[in-house]
Amino acid sequence: MITERNTIRLISVLVFVMLGITTSPTYAEPNEIAEPNHLWKVEEELLCGMANAARGVTRSESIHGCRVAWVELRGKRQVVVVDGRAESVYDGILIGTVTFSPDGKRLAYGVRNGAKQFVVIDGQAGPEYDGIYSVPVFSPDGKRIAYVAQKGNKWFAVVDGQSGPEYDGVGSLVFSSDGGRVVYVALKGDKWVVVVDGQAGPEYDGLSSVPVFSSTGKHVAYDAQKGNKWFVVLDGQAGPEYDSIGKDSLVFSSDGERVAYAAQKSGKWFVVLNGQASPEYDSIYANAGIVFSPDGKRVAYGAQKGFKWVVVIDGQAGPEYEVIGSPIFSPDGKHVAYTAQKYYKWFVVVDGQDDPNRQEYDGVNNLVFSPDGKRMAYKAQSAQKNYRWFLVIDEQVKPEYDGVGVLAFSSDSRHTAYVVQEGKKWRVIIDDQAGPEYDGIVCRPVFLADGTLEYMVAKGNSVYRVKVTP
Repeated sequence: MITERNTIRLISVLVFVMLGITTSPTYAEPNEIAEPNHLWKVEEELLCGMANAARGVTRSESIHGCRVAWVELRGKRQVVVVDGRAESVYDGILIGTVTFSPDGKRLAYGVRNGAKQFVVIDGQAGPEYDGIYSVPVFSPDGKRIAYVAQKGNKWFAVVDGQSGPEYDGVGSLVFSSDGGRVVYVALKGDKWVVVVDGQAGPEYDGLSSVPVFSSTGKHVAYDAQKGNKWFVVLDGQAGPEYDSIGKDSLVFSSDGERVAYAAQKSGKWFVVLNGQASPEYDSIYANAGIVFSPDGKRVAYGAQKGFKWVVVIDGQAGPEYEVIGSPIFSPDGKHVAYTAQKYYKWFVVVDGQDDPNRQEYDGVNNLVFSPDGKRMAYKAQSAQKNYRWFLVIDEQVKPEYDGVGVLAFSSDSRHTAYVVQEGKKWRVIIDDQAGPEYDGIVCRPVFLADGTLEYMVAKGNSVYRVKVTP
């Protein structure tokens, strides 16, 4: 059963962790930061004061804008505050359950009142149960919602307010991309079943990964175990048996017509793509995963050969390195890039080419392409810069800071924005120009559909919405 905690975390700590800011182990002298670019207009809107007793901060960042919610104490009770407006007060808010829909327009969370628990959706309390056992899950379009509940010693999925069949355990709720279908796993005695659209499938001895829908919602797949063998079940049909299936390696192409996963047989690993096994390797890099290009025509993954690692692109193994990162495709599918390490130096490899003139660093991460695929950026650090972090945009090294966040491109790929930390202050850098200083960034910058940049900040104990326009 999910329970609330009394532990209170200050908002400055929450903001720091939420934004995924990479910080340096040592500090050098602060940079001289330029004044804001006067070509951009900065507007601040006061949303509310934020109590020091705030915890459980949740944020939503999309082309529809930034939203933020957190939990505050009201005496011995608790309340969710959304964009500065408090909702109803309850005995407790179930920890970790506050969640926005993907478009940021809806909000749901679990609540405890007395001995009962229930889910509040858009401010409306749902049916009471003995326990709520999952974070509420919205469909990708935000129109549907599901969660796991308990009555007595039985668990069941609640989808759009309707309770499903009872089981000894339920988990891994997933909607299809169009929101029309839902799948979850359930425990019956000592056997596992996958429930698709309310219908339970065959019983298995084990299920290791979350079921996956194709992008069209037409297909659903998962890996299962019978005895000591593992296999992938696609649309109810079991595939070939293997000694093991890579956990969470199952993936569909964007058009839903290709499916791939990592499998092991006789001590060797390989990728199975539409039923065809690739060459064997000593391991398939789980952290790198199997990645399809956005058009579904290309595929890349990391693999181990002896003590070296390679990235396999369209069936061709690239150069060998000591360590590799996860490959990413450009939005147009024409390019693929990944980070790699050789002789203790990190760098970026593009299209599998081992460039002898590459820029090398002591750390590289957060590789990203622009929407048009013509620009690329990543975070890096160097011993020559006292291991402080900086961004490299279009192979141009930017100023270093104590902390640097992930870069965002505008939809037309022309503009960039990212969060930086210097000492105890935070700024957003827009097209190489530094914005105003704040005590914290509550919601990191996001470009809206009209090109406006929006983010939320903390100034003292107050929260502001910041909009930046050309």
